[in-house]
Amino acid sequence: MHAINTSCNHIIFALHLQSATYKAPFFTTWFVTNWTMLFFPLYLISRLGVGRCESPSDILSESIRDFREKGFTAVRFLTRCSFFCLLWVGTNYMYIRSSV
Repeated sequence: MHAINTSCNHIIFALHLQSATYKAPFFTTWFVTNWTMLFFPLYLISRLGVGRCESPSDILSESIRDFREKGFTAVRFLTRCSFFCLLWVGTNYMYIRSSV
């Protein structure tokens, strides 16, 4: 009798897990996107660890110099970044939403 009751509990628990719905695709997009902020600090640490005697400010100015030489201004850069951000969030939101 105890074995039957245990198997019934497992079936009920499995049915409960299948009926649960996930209602936070935007939060998941935000959470996953925030982890990508670690890429630049990793790049910075790797450049410092190579052995050159560069300071973090030298590495940052070198990173920005390429954009300045191509004629990017702060407004132009932020406009392109905001457009990419909208595409990124929209695409990830729809992907996560569709897999639920």
